Amino acid sequence: MFVTGCHRSGTSLLASLLMDLLDLSAEDRIDDLKAQLDNPMGFFESRRLNETNEKLIGLLGFSWNEPPILAPSW
Repeated sequence: MFVTGCHRSGTSLLASLLMDLLDLSAEDRIDDLKAQLDNPMGFFESRRLNETNEKLIGLLGFSWNEPPILAPSW
């Protein structure tokens, strides 16, 4: 299952609701990013997928907080 969205847009909330509906236990989520001060319930996000994403956009010379600026017509 993939949930995509902008930073701080409620993707963790949606992912947690879907996991509850699908009855996925904590053992099914061993790769999740750990809870932090800004999200004490956890991120419901794959650490490995996050690292892969960071590497890919880094290879292009960008980062999650400095994305490429695209032309308005894009």
